[in-house]
Amino acid sequence: MLENKILVSIVIHNQSLMVEPLIDELLHLTTSLNLKIILRVNTREDIANLYRFFSNPSLIVVYNFELAGYGSNHNRNFEIEPCDYFLVLNPDIRLIDTNFNDLLRHFKSSEVGVVAPKVVTNDLVLEDSVRVFPSVYALFKRYLFSQGIEADRYRLMRSKIDWCAGMFMVFSSNCYRLVNGFDTKYFMYLEDADICLRLRYLNGKRVMYDDSFSCVHNAQRASRSFFKKAFLWHASSLLKFQFTYIRLKFFKGLK
Repeated sequence: MLENKILVSIVIHNQSLMVEPLIDELLHLTTSLNLKIILRVNTREDIANLYRFFSNPSLIVVYNFELAGYGSNHNRNFEIEPCDYFLVLNPDIRLIDTNFNDLLRHFKSSEVGVVAPKVVTNDLVLEDSVRVFPSVYALFKRYLFSQGIEADRYRLMRSKIDWCAGMFMVFSSNCYRLVNGFDTKYFMYLEDADICLRLRYLNGKRVMYDDSFSCVHNAQRASRSFFKKAFLWHASSLLKFQFTYIRLKFFKGLK
């Protein structure tokens, strides 16, 4: 019997074509890894291109009756089946390395709550997938000026990591349940920063970065209208995050 059951959580939002190669990659790994993939369809979209996978018992497809946020969707997926580890993936991730045990080994330490791999672009440029906790200044710097982002990426790899981006996060199931998963008051953006904050400062767990395991973030170019909407979502989430951060700092002794 295969050990270390990994529950893989993927949510698509009009992204069935985007996720198809990722599902294919993951299902090929089920002969050597104990993977169960939960694919949640968040919109009413045609997923006929995925029908060829439906006969595989390692894949469960769930349809939402109404639109739900990032955190809520992954929390629902977590409750579908028991697991040892919970892997949150974006549909635009492509695997380079496939030995997930390299990531799971970090959980031998009870101090580790979440593990993130090295994430690169299609051109193999390092992405800023691990970061310091966000601020208003950092948000404007990122969206409006794009200043110093690449330098920050390399600097952070050698320093303190506060949180990892939700495109690829591996949790022990115990730690995910310990913090009741993602906070659903965030609809989109910074749910990943918030869960790392709560793991770290409420439960003493570490965010671990492993650059020996790599994946590609096959990000698609967003439209200008989506960019504007995303900025507003991000700004709203930042205000919620800052409130949580300040509350912990003054009432829980965060340093």
